[in-house]
Amino acid sequence: MAEQRYKAVLAVIAEGRTVTEVARDWGVSRQTMHAWLAKYEDEGLEGLSNRSHRRAHSPHQLSAVWEEKVLEVRRAKPYWGARRLALELTRIAVISLDVVLHLRNREALFGEVARVLIPGGRFWFTDAAIVTGPLSSHEVELRRPRGYTQFAPPVCNERAIERSRLKLVQVEDQTDDLLENVTGRITARFAHRAELEAVEGVDGFGREQRYLETVAALATRRALSRFAFVAECS
Repeated sequence: MAEQRYKAVLAVIAEGRTVTEVARDWGVSRQTMHAWLAKYEDEGLEGLSNRSHRRAHSPHQLSAVWEEKVLEVRRAKPYWGARRLALELTRIAVISLDVVLHLRNREALFGEVARVLIPGGRFWFTDAAIVTGPLSSHEVELRRPRGYTQFAPPVCNERAIERSRLKLVQVEDQTDDLLENVTGRITARFAHRAELEAVEGVDGFGREQRYLETVAALATRRALSRFAFVAECS
């Protein structure tokens, strides 16, 4: 769920969309959207997870050593702006949300991440096209309306990570989170059908709904699953 909320937060802070627009698209209230923004500002990605209190440790979180390195960079280069600081921090941690399934050569990405990260730096990514059950050719077509998509076997990413000088730290099944998110989007889109059809057109609205319904159906029967991976640069 954290990475889904992260996408909503990015839609506001990176894409410049309004809280009202994003809340409508994600099927949540404006108050919830403001709460996510506040948690992200205070605690980063970890603040967007479902928990009543902050955990002592999370694999998605930088170790204390690297948190200190971030502070060290800020102290040493106080005149660096946000863009330069962000560039330097990409050598400590890299996040990729559902990108690898649209790449023709995911190992090229993993190799580049391994090249850029400093030893101990972490790579956190998700893959929502892991084949964990039977699916038809028709479902495959419905599941890839946005262009090229790779449907990978369960061990594909693990092997690619190993060949890229990265060490696998953790694998987490996030299919339930995906299903919760896509179900909410389907409901929210139906609630605003007239407005969306005015923007997307009747055919466009129908295509997107069929896509989301296919994602939900495949996740429900675990034919296609979503996993999160944490790898470390050695």
